[in-house]
Amino acid sequence: AHLDLQSTPTGATVTINGQSLGTTPFNELLDCGKQTITLEKGQYFEQKEIELTETGGKEHLTLQGRPAIVDMTSTPSGAEVQCLQNGKIAFIGKTPCRGNLYPGNYTLSFAKLGYLKATKKHLVNWPQSKATVTLKSATGYLNVNILPKDAEVKIGKHPLPLQKRKKLSRRAGSYKITATRKGYNTVTKEFTVKPGQLTQANITLTKKIPKPGETKKVDRYTFCWCPPGEFNMGSPTNELGRNKNEGPLRKVKITKGFWMSKYEVTQ
Repeated sequence: AHLDLQSTPTGATVTINGQSLGTTPFNELLDCGKQTITLEKGQYFEQKEIELTETGGKEHLTLQGRPAIVDMTSTPSGAEVQCLQNGKIAFIGKTPCRGNLYPGNYTLSFAKLGYLKATKKHLVNWPQSKATVTLKSATGYLNVNILPKDAEVKIGKHPLPLQKRKKLSRRAGSYKITATRKGYNTVTKEFTVKPGQLTQANITLTKKIPKPGETKKVDRYTFCWCPPGEFNMGSPTNELGRNKNEGPLRKVKITKGFWMSKYEVTQ
């Protein structure tokens, strides 16, 4: 019986029951009975089973695109890879991996802990294509330099002992460092760690300066803060009852503050 076989697109290779017989358009005499027709052209493919009778047969098959093989690798390996096409996930895997994707444009993203996420556009061609990336380290380093050195230090909420303040490994990002010490003003600063770079986190604490007249208790005594300043020592010449040893009147400058007892004390 004659089989009239057409295809879209034309020029497809015709294989019937595993035997290659030509290309479409195809019109040949075949044995009657069950026939497995396979049409292939590049990335297009179609297969159909028919029952060929003595009256012959006529078929028109539309070939469908078939997926290509895509090999995905990264340095280092073990990255989670996601393939998107038109915003929809087409494939998920872990490098090195192989996926079956239909030809077209895709957005591939590679992510691995400790490395910056990499995203790239990739055109999938049939029958096979490769996509590879080199991931950049997301780790940087911190030197935490605090004066005075015995100040307590925290990164965020986590204490940072003195012996661990040099070349501290951290993921790229911003970190708040807080330094505290008794008698000093607490300082909090934010530092940015960049991938592969060493960041110097320098903080110098300043001593707390009491307010004028501020008091503090030492044992059972109360002291007042006397700030730096100037005052006139002695008495003016026109002051009534002035003694000769009370002059001359002169200006005295105190350069450093000090604590003085608020009340007179006896020995």
